[in-house]
Amino acid sequence: MELASSATSSLPPHAIPVRARSEWLWIALLSLAALVPRLVGLDFLLVHYPDHDAVYALQPKMIRGEVWHPWYAAYPLMVGQALLQIPSDEDDVTADDPLETRLDHARATFMRPRVVVALVSTLAVPATYWLARAFFGIGWSALAALFVATSGMHLNYSQQGRPHSAITALIALTIVASLTLARHGRWRDWLLASVLGTLSIGMLHSGLAGFLSLAVAGWLAPKPRRAIERLKWLLPLAGIVFALLVFYPYLLPGKIEQWGRVSDDTAQLGSHYVRFSKFDGGGFVTLAWGLIGHDPVMTLLAVVGASLGIAHLIRLRKRRERLSADLRRDLLVVGVFAVPYALVFGSFSGTLDRFVAPLVPVTACFAVVAAAWLARTIARRLPSLQPRFVGLAVATLCLALPIYASARLVQLRASPDTIELAAAWVHEHVDPAKHVWMQPEVDLPVAYSQAALDGAEGFNKPVCYYWLRAQKRVPVESDVRFDVRNLPRYEDAFWEDLKGPKVDELLAPLRPGYFVCLVPIESIHAGKVALLRDALQKRGELVFALEPLGPPAPSEGMLLYQPASFLLQLLSARHIGPTVEIYRLDG
Repeated sequence: MELASSATSSLPPHAIPVRARSEWLWIALLSLAALVPRLVGLDFLLVHYPDHDAVYALQPKMIRGEVWHPWYAAYPLMVGQALLQIPSDEDDVTADDPLETRLDHARATFMRPRVVVALVSTLAVPATYWLARAFFGIGWSALAALFVATSGMHLNYSQQGRPHSAITALIALTIVASLTLARHGRWRDWLLASVLGTLSIGMLHSGLAGFLSLAVAGWLAPKPRRAIERLKWLLPLAGIVFALLVFYPYLLPGKIEQWGRVSDDTAQLGSHYVRFSKFDGGGFVTLAWGLIGHDPVMTLLAVVGASLGIAHLIRLRKRRERLSADLRRDLLVVGVFAVPYALVFGSFSGTLDRFVAPLVPVTACFAVVAAAWLARTIARRLPSLQPRFVGLAVATLCLALPIYASARLVQLRASPDTIELAAAWVHEHVDPAKHVWMQPEVDLPVAYSQAALDGAEGFNKPVCYYWLRAQKRVPVESDVRFDVRNLPRYEDAFWEDLKGPKVDELLAPLRPGYFVCLVPIESIHAGKVALLRDALQKRGELVFALEPLGPPAPSEGMLLYQPASFLLQLLSARHIGPTVEIYRLDG
C-alpha cells in the first residue's frame, strides 16, 4: 500500500483516477460489503418501540393530506415522495395471519424508509473511495472507504429512518463530482455535480453545503471558450430552484406562513426550532464527542493526520515552497465544504452529535494520512519488512476495533430486543385473563384481546401505538390473546399523584395485574418512571428483570436510537432496548 501522491508532489493526471476494471471491482466489493450490515437487523425495536421522531414514517401520509403534523416541514419531501412510488402491503392483512406475519406488516411503515436510507447511505463508501483516490493510491483509498463502512456513526444512522447517513453519501458524491468539474469543466461534469447537489438538498437542508464545493469548482474550472458555455452556470441554479419547488413546497409564498415564523430569538420551521442565542460556540464539543464516542480510532488518527498536514504546511512555508496547483485546487474544493460546515454547526450549542455525520468521509481521509505516515515510519525503521506488508498490517490494526464494533451492533440488532424477550416471558408465564399494564407510548409484541382493543385510548403521538392501531383495524385471531393496557399519558395527573399519598388509591383499580416497567434513563419522563418503579417495588413482586447493558455499563443511557457513549455501550451491551422489569401486583 503506497501513497499515489505526497503532499509535495502533483496529483495523478485525473482528479478521480479510476483507470482499471479491477479498480471498479474493488469499489463494487467494498460497497456490497458495506450494504450487508446496513440491511441486517434493520427492523430493530419495531414495531413496539419506534423512534418517536420517525418523520419518514408519516411523511407519505402527510404529503397525501391524510395526516397533519408539524413534521411535514421538518425534512424535505424527497424521501416521502419516493416512498409514495413504492407499493406497500401494510394493510393487506387478515385476522387469520400468524402473529409474526402481522408484526411484519405493522413494521412496514417504519421499514420502508429505513430500507431507502440504508441503500442511499451505502453510497458513502464508494464516494469516500473516490474522494480519497484524488489524493491516495488504491490501497489507502480502500482503507478510507472501509473506515466509513465500519464507522459507528455512519452505520448507526444508516439503519434508522433519519437522513443523516444518507446526506453524508450525497454530499460526498457531490464533492467527488465537483473535483472532476474543477479539473475539466465539461457539460457532463456540471450536470452530474448539479444533479447530485440537488439530491443532497432534497435529502436534508444541510445538503446545501455541498453546493459550496460545486460553486468553487465551477470558479476553478477551465474558463469557457464560447459564450454559450457560460450557460453551464445555470445548471446548479436550476437544481436549487427545482429542489425548492418540488422538495420544499412549504417554503413557497402562501405556505411558509403556515409552517414557519421568525421572532427576535427564534426561527421555526415545522417542528424544528433554532434559537439565535445558542450560536455561542458550544457545538464544537458535541461534534467532537460525537466522533470520539462513535469512532475513536478513526478520530484519533484523523487528529494525527491533520496535525501532520499542518506541520508539513509550516515546513513548506519556512522553505518558501508551495503545494502543487492540482493539490491546492482539490484541497480547496473539499475544504470549502468541510470548514464552513464544521464552523456553522460547531458554533451552535443546540447541535446534536449526528450532525457531524457528513464530515465522516473527510475525517476518514485525514485518518488515512496518519495511517500511511505510520506505515512509512515503520517500514523505514524495519527495512527487512516489505512496505506492502507493513501497510496491510497497519490497516488491519486500524480496522480491528471498528470491524468488531460493527459486527457487534449488527448482531445485537438482529437478535431479540429486551421488549421482545419480555413479551416471550409474558407468553410463557402470564394468565391471559390478567391485565398487563404498559407504560405510555409503548406496545407489547403480543396478540391483544378484544377487551384490550376496545379499552385502548389516548393515541396522542402519531408514531406510537402502531401495533395497537394495526390490531384495532384487524384483530389477531390467536389462541392466546392478552389484556394489554397502557397507563395514562405522561401528561395525566396519574403521574404527578404518584408523588403523594394517593399511590394505593391510584393502583387499586389496576390490581390484580402485571406491570411492564421500562427504564428510559435518557427520557424526559425518567423522573415519573422512577416514581412508578418505587411504588411497584414497595407494593408488588419483581418477577422478571432484564438489563441490556452489562458492566461497566455507562450510567447516562442505553443502546437505543441516539445513544450517548455509543461505543462504550456497544461493547458492554447484552441486548438492544431499555431495561425491562415486570412486577406482579395481587388483588
